Amino acid sequence: VQQTLGISATRLASLIDRLDTTLTASHITVRDIQSIAGRLQWVAAVFPAGRPYMAALYTDAKGQADDRCNLSTQSINDLQWW
Repeated sequence: VQQTLGISATRLASLIDRLDTTLTASHITVRDIQSIAGRLQWVAAVFPAGRPYMAALYTDAKGQADDRCNLSTQSINDLQWW
């Protein structure tokens, strides 16, 4: 029995598409940030080295009263890393 974790090609393609869309968007909502962070959290279970590259997303979403927000430079860099 082979005990491995992985991410399907379909799910990976969906994640990459979502990241590309986010990086080219003129604005993003807090809900979008939370959704992306959730997807990345799932991938980080397979690839733990990615965990540090999510912290800025959580910081950007934290305490936002407005639905729209801007991604910090660190969040943009972290999303590009993914």
